[in-house]
Amino acid sequence: MAHQAQRGGGSNLIGLQFHGNYEAIDLDFRFDPALARTITVDIRYVLWCMDYVDKAHALMREIGMEPQNK
Repeated sequence: MAHQAQRGGGSNLIGLQFHGNYEAIDLDFRFDPALARTITVDIRYVLWCMDYVDKAHALMREIGMEPQNK
C-alpha cells in the first residue's frame, strides 16, 4: 500500500492519501478500474487522532503543531 500527501492551493497539506489494496497489487502493471481504490483522510482528522487518541504530542510538536489536549 502506498501513501502520499494531498496538497491544496499554496502547497498546504490538506490530507493523506492511501491507495492500493491486496487484490489490486498488480495495478502498477495492469490497471483495472474495478479493483483500483484510493482513500483520502482529511489532515484535521489525522491531527485530532494524534492529539486525542494516540496522545502523540511529542510527534505533533516535532512537525510544528501544538497539541490542544494537554
